[in-house]
Amino acid sequence: MKPALEVKDLVKVYGGGLRKSTAVTALDGVSLEVHRGRTTAIVGESGSGKSTLAKCILGLAEPTSGTIEIEGLDPIKRGQHVPINLYRTVQMVFQDPHASLNPRMTVGRSWESP
Repeated sequence: MKPALEVKDLVKVYGGGLRKSTAVTALDGVSLEVHRGRTTAIVGESGSGKSTLAKCILGLAEPTSGTIEIEGLDPIKRGQHVPINLYRTVQMVFQDPHASLNPRMTVGRSWESP
């Protein structure tokens, strides 16, 4: 069964330009799979690249190299039409879950269609 989300060898480097010594590698070869009906948590120290990974998956930051597929489509590939409802299947939950989730609902119920 093909994963709902597949990330392969993702690399994200910030900065650099003419001064290679100022480049910061935020992600270095990250790979993961998430299958339909499963939940995955990304846990790590501050500055370990969790938010950068999420931003790359959501298309808010362009990776330096590697691939991302959501339901078989690459949200970053230029010229590829990505259906808007594809982004309804991926959600970034920030470290303060009270700001992201409704405390009166279960996580499963909050994902149900209105």
